[in-house]
Amino acid sequence: MPEDDLQKKNNERKPARVPTDPFDTVIRSFNDFFHYPPVKGFLQSIDEFFQMPFSAVPFHVDVEETAQEYIVTAELPGVAREQIQIGIFRDRVVIAVENREELTKSDDADGSFRRRVTKKLDSRSISFPKAVLEQKGKATFRNGLLTIRLPIDKGKQLRIEG
Repeated sequence: MPEDDLQKKNNERKPARVPTDPFDTVIRSFNDFFHYPPVKGFLQSIDEFFQMPFSAVPFHVDVEETAQEYIVTAELPGVAREQIQIGIFRDRVVIAVENREELTKSDDADGSFRRRVTKKLDSRSISFPKAVLEQKGKATFRNGLLTIRLPIDKGKQLRIEG
């Protein structure tokens, strides 16, 4: 066999380019993991969720912290005081607004009566980094603005005996 043919045959037997860095294979596999289904579809749905505006948030809430208390304000235009429920827990407050709609329709000619009740509960939960004094909390509601004042529980100071 001529030397040129032998050299060609040896070149054909060589494996494909071997990565010089052992981490190339790991990185390539990791990259492929995120670019092919099912992971790719899952990641795209997460991206779409964060790109859309948060229209699912039922109402706007602001929280301010002072040295003595947390002041929570919620914008609730068009909401009646009776629709609002406030739950105070050791480290959070839950504001819920119940929207109830009732549609009644009667037809004397048919002798039929139709009633439809729709109930929707929107709520927001606000967590605090420090505990609050639940029993001393106060809430006011004026012109569509709910204000909740919750004193911060400072605990008891322990004196060191000498």
